[in-house]
Amino acid sequence: MPLLRKTLALLASLALVLTLLPAALADSGTVEILFLGTSDIHGQYYATDYTADQSASGSYRQGLTRVASYVKEQRAAYKNVFLADAGDLVQGTPLSYYFAFYRADAADPGMKALRALDYDLWVPGNHEFNYGLEILNRQLDQLTAPADEEGDQVAVSVANYLDAATNSDASKDWATWKGYEPYHIYDYDGVKVAVMGIGNPNIPKWDVPANWEGIYFADPIETYLHYEPEMTAAADLIVVVSHSGIDSDSESDFMRRLVEQTSSIDLIFSGHEHRNGVTEVANAAGKTVPIISPSTKCGVIGQALVSYNKATGEAAIQAECVNMQNYPVDPAAESLLAPYESAAWNEYMLQSIGVATGDFTAANLGTAPSAFMDLINRVQIWGAYDNTGLNTPDDPTDDTPAMLSISAPLTSGDAANLIEKGDIVLGDMFRLYRYENWFYQIRMSGKEVRTWLEYAASKVQQDENGELYIDGGLTYYDVIYGDGFYYEIDYTAPEGSRISAMVYNGKPVKDDDTFTVVINNYRFNGGGNYVAYLNEHGCEFVPNDESRVIYSTQYDMMKGEDMGQARNLLAQYITESREIDPVITSTWRLVDGPSWVPQVLRAWGSALRTALNRAA
Repeated sequence: MPLLRKTLALLASLALVLTLLPAALADSGTVEILFLGTSDIHGQYYATDYTADQSASGSYRQGLTRVASYVKEQRAAYKNVFLADAGDLVQGTPLSYYFAFYRADAADPGMKALRALDYDLWVPGNHEFNYGLEILNRQLDQLTAPADEEGDQVAVSVANYLDAATNSDASKDWATWKGYEPYHIYDYDGVKVAVMGIGNPNIPKWDVPANWEGIYFADPIETYLHYEPEMTAAADLIVVVSHSGIDSDSESDFMRRLVEQTSSIDLIFSGHEHRNGVTEVANAAGKTVPIISPSTKCGVIGQALVSYNKATGEAAIQAECVNMQNYPVDPAAESLLAPYESAAWNEYMLQSIGVATGDFTAANLGTAPSAFMDLINRVQIWGAYDNTGLNTPDDPTDDTPAMLSISAPLTSGDAANLIEKGDIVLGDMFRLYRYENWFYQIRMSGKEVRTWLEYAASKVQQDENGELYIDGGLTYYDVIYGDGFYYEIDYTAPEGSRISAMVYNGKPVKDDDTFTVVINNYRFNGGGNYVAYLNEHGCEFVPNDESRVIYSTQYDMMKGEDMGQARNLLAQYITESREIDPVITSTWRLVDGPSWVPQVLRAWGSALRTALNRAA
């Protein structure tokens, strides 16, 4: 009997060991977690090129419907998958635009797609705020609603967006905007992962105050350092998802600095820059941290396979961006979004708005005046003042159209004619003007206007065959338009002296002349380096300088009305005109050497500028 009891006891002990062994092995084993991230989708939910005909709908090489197939495959291959988006989701295509502004009765397609694809986290981007808080709050509420039969609840995190009621530069209680969690803890087979969302802090520099009312934008690095002790105590790994780039713009892109000033981050998904690839940055302890930048418009998906050793606490990370172009479309995602795509075309894009009496050619956009650029600049002048008296009725200073307008050919597609003779539909506006800009009427000096043109002129180059071309592309080449305004670019002259003539109403422009000028928000906040060039060449031009502003068409975009957005203004102008003619009224030109402007006028202008400079 004693032997039997011992045998039974031994067997019982062995059974207990066998029972506990899997848990023990799991505790000391390696756990794999696949982190996936998208960013800057800009409305590219459906695989459609909206500059093409409706017949090509769904066949474009990239879209969230293609990313959905890859995500589904990875979830089948890996037990632990985390999926996040780093913002700028809802701005950029007719599909997203139409449902944001005109179909408040319907679930937003972007939010619905994130829920259906079972995203874990969303970090709003700066362009999410362009449409105003009424639209953004509606989208956020849909995204964070409890799970239903069509999709799961998606968490939102923007740790550095604080409640302005209790936070300021003087003091902080760290209460977040809308109560969103600054970070979330996820458990993958016993491995705790803290994921913090960080938003871009420069929205106050890019948007009118009404579009970010109630938010205090804390410094992102200060924010991370505030939460770092509690995250390191609660988690084995720390991941940051941020709508900020690495180092393109010191005010907007701070991921490199965040890594270099900390030693606890394991992995970052970085948006905003539209960069494609993985950048490795050494942290304060000398450890390499991968920063994944998943490009834009679903061209790639960022991913990191993390193998975490629970015994040693070490993580091996394989980070990359995977090309999604022409990846198979997921039928379920396509079916989900098909009604939205159909409505965007039939209820919005194909709506007739007017007639062109002739072709607006795409030829010579950068090397000679064109009917198309004159049209764009006329629309900018027409839209960028209080022509209704309804927006700022107590301010008569904004009731006059500007003298000049600055614009670049922001077109897409490669058709011979930007606008063809015949009917014009609303969807054409997305091909004619690619970006959802708005406009400012501001004050500029004659010197600033001349220097602006000097920077544009520096882009006019000759190839080996003597053919003129615009270095860097037309998107960054500005022309200036205005009744009575004429200028010449001598592309053979040294840089800095290429504006061989600049005349307004028959008189040479002096440095201290004052002009009212329309520019878009991208240029006004420094985009394209025009502002930087001005400041490097004797001007004092502060980006987004409110003291210069006479009128902003964002006044018209508030509360979701969107009357001041570039494409909407273009459509409104054509609708009211009913017919547009391909006439050229601007007279600027490129010259090679001496110009036809009367020599006495040029000499007088040069002498006057010299005298004024000496007097100064």
